[in-house]
Amino acid sequence: MNRTTTVGAEARQRLLAEIPLTEHHRDLAGVPTAVLEGGSGPPMVLLHGIGQSALGWIRVIPDLASSWTLIVPDLPGQGASEVPGGVALTASRVVEWLAALVAATCAAPPVLVGHNLGAAVAARFAAAHGDRVAALVLVDAFGLGPFRPAPGFAVSMAAFQMRTTERTRDRMLGRCMVDFDGVRDDLGERWDGIADYALDRARTPGCEGRRAHAHEGLRAPRDPAGRPRRPPRPHDPRLGPPGPRGAAPVRRGGRRPARLAAARHRRLRRRPPPRTPRRPRGGRACRPARPARKEPAMTAPTKPPTTDQIRTAWDTLAPGFDRHTTPHTTRWGEQALAGTAIGPGTRFLDVAAGSGALALPAARRGARVVAVDLAPAMVERLAARARAEGLEHVRALVMDGEHLDLDDDTFDVSASLNGVSLFPDLGRGLAEMARVTRPGGTVLVAAFGPPREAEFIAWTVGALRAAVPGFAGMPTDPPPLPFRLTDPDRFAAVLREAGFSGVTVRQVVVGTFFGSAAELMDTIRSSHPLGAQWIAGLTEDRSTEVRQILDGMLRERSGGAPGAVLHTTINVATGTP
Repeated sequence: MNRTTTVGAEARQRLLAEIPLTEHHRDLAGVPTAVLEGGSGPPMVLLHGIGQSALGWIRVIPDLASSWTLIVPDLPGQGASEVPGGVALTASRVVEWLAALVAATCAAPPVLVGHNLGAAVAARFAAAHGDRVAALVLVDAFGLGPFRPAPGFAVSMAAFQMRTTERTRDRMLGRCMVDFDGVRDDLGERWDGIADYALDRARTPGCEGRRAHAHEGLRAPRDPAGRPRRPPRPHDPRLGPPGPRGAAPVRRGGRRPARLAAARHRRLRRRPPPRTPRRPRGGRACRPARPARKEPAMTAPTKPPTTDQIRTAWDTLAPGFDRHTTPHTTRWGEQALAGTAIGPGTRFLDVAAGSGALALPAARRGARVVAVDLAPAMVERLAARARAEGLEHVRALVMDGEHLDLDDDTFDVSASLNGVSLFPDLGRGLAEMARVTRPGGTVLVAAFGPPREAEFIAWTVGALRAAVPGFAGMPTDPPPLPFRLTDPDRFAAVLREAGFSGVTVRQVVVGTFFGSAAELMDTIRSSHPLGAQWIAGLTEDRSTEVRQILDGMLRERSGGAPGAVLHTTINVATGTP
């Protein structure tokens, strides 16, 4: 299960050799877990912070081990505790995991110490199982309030999530530590091992992307007023046997401590009855305050959409798509068509054409273009763009790409840019393109490369992760349809399986200038229904935070200007039917 690289494994082993604890591996609530155990005395469980491992406690373990029996695990999805595929890392599972850890390693209720994410786990466990905890220590806890990082830290965190390198790691740590240089100097040679291992883990499947539960899923339980519910306070034996729930404890001999007696006297003083709110003149009762708007979940749809739903979604996006997205994707189309034999008289078909990313560049080269799309609003805007440029040989038609109402062997070139790759039935779409293309002709399909290499998307996802609690990013198993053909080898295999010969796949990196964070967010909102869901789901405050983070990232790329060039990798596959 463990996929640690050689560098990461060596760094971990060097650090473990300096710790007076022994590493064990336990299966806890379905999660293979690495646990450091040892020491002498009452049990103490140490839970590390986000993006760390049990090694994060390396400076305090030697001192604590002399008087405590230490249990120091790697949290699920971090360190060497990789989460198996198909195991949902929910808040309830993490609490179940901690309960299993305590039961397996602690002969008595432990002192539970949590830092950062570990503190959120500890607080939730103590709230549910207060009788299993001797004491609770929370350090810089997540979950006790809204996660609202400072813009500078949010920018560095988003940059690290998008491009996990030593440089972005150190910049992020420099933002979140009070004395980054002091910590690094204090650890000396151990710092390199800790930092290298953390970087290895951040790049490892089973650990990367498993941390969204740190924000919303592991918030401390709330009372009806929305305040964090405190864990039950452990009983102090000096105050005698515990009384009924909620009753004040009584000292042996029947007398209360003076402090508690005074507090009880204050509670029993006569208080005026609560005032009944007056009805305002006019007879209308005061309305109760509206509940705070809850941030909606931002996830991909779980069921395949119907054809009507697809048509409606793209019709809705069409105005923004034409305004914000087509100017960028048209440049992608020009690059995708480079090297393809297209000239005056070429019969060219653009499938799922949108508002003309491929159709317009082909028409400018003299081709006789037929462009089809399922959404009537897209077709209208494509036709309007062709008329505005005086491109007379462009026919824009409303048509389902999986059921083309066109004759066989009609076109010299049939092409699609981020179109057929979005079809629910990709094989059917490719078969239709092959059917309408003449023997010896060319079928060209262009689709996104890896998500991290579509910077306009990756940057936005990073900013959303930094600003929005619970935002987990794009699903990965399976990925969204725009990213189903990111691997060039698999892309080529798909075309061969569809019956194409002479298949080649080349990668094109296209630079796109975004003048502002607002322009970038508008492009995301209009480019795909999933992006529209991400942006529409933001409250006004969250939207402002995301925009500020993106603005910082753009200015960092450009050297201070509000706009910058972002790069996108496009896989361009060609074959002969």
